[in-house]
Amino acid sequence: MDMEININKKALIVSGLSLSLLAGCLDDPYHYPEEEVVPPPPSNTSKIYGPESDGTFALSVIDKDALQAPINTEGFVSQGNVSTSNISGQTQGNLNLRITESAAARLVAHSSNSANLDMDIADPATSTLQFALRVMDKPAVDQDIYLTTQREDGIDLGKVSLTSAVMAYTGAAPQTVKVPLSCFTDAGMDYSDTLAPFVLHSSSNLNVDIGDIRVVTNSVEEDHVLACHTASTLVKPDGDTNVSKMFVIDAPDGQGWASALYMDDGRQ
Repeated sequence: MDMEININKKALIVSGLSLSLLAGCLDDPYHYPEEEVVPPPPSNTSKIYGPESDGTFALSVIDKDALQAPINTEGFVSQGNVSTSNISGQTQGNLNLRITESAAARLVAHSSNSANLDMDIADPATSTLQFALRVMDKPAVDQDIYLTTQREDGIDLGKVSLTSAVMAYTGAAPQTVKVPLSCFTDAGMDYSDTLAPFVLHSSSNLNVDIGDIRVVTNSVEEDHVLACHTASTLVKPDGDTNVSKMFVIDAPDGQGWASALYMDDGRQ
């Protein structure tokens, strides 16, 4: 009988201790926010060029002599020093764009009926221009490759350099290029009065695959969105050498310190 009483006492002590510990666990001092966390608004996509686009915009090329030619429904055109070919086999599928003769040319997405259009973009400030890009050949380091837009034929609004991105993407898998629409609206572009929402310019030879051109709303906070302006400085070799005197350190004995940056053009 005494043994049974002792066992029951032990059970009561253990039970009481467990309840005490459990009460401590349930007493959470953290004050959780009362407001419901609101997810970011959904994104909407307006197709400019691609298999799902409605033909509101059409593509054309402009050669070194400022002669413009439309890209046909099969995705092909050849005008002066610029040409395209359809690499996907789809209507409005991805194109290979080639610019040759070390001269400038352009790829332009413009209103199909040549009249300005309202693209019905709710908030350009939070939207981006996006497109698929695969770079086949590395451009020259001093080449000028950029995006711009137009409300009037021949008048560019905004300029976003793509030279660094194109060099970085060379030989890689297809990438999605993302550019804030604010880069263009800050320069006077109005997406309710749009003639050409996409103009790709290259000052010299270019060999890229390009497609799926679109505007995506609520996307300016996505990863890998390009800046409107670049603060980078092009580093060039001194004269005909492969050396650039980027920095010189005045060491007393001249030993043990690098006095120049040895470089190449990355084409090896």
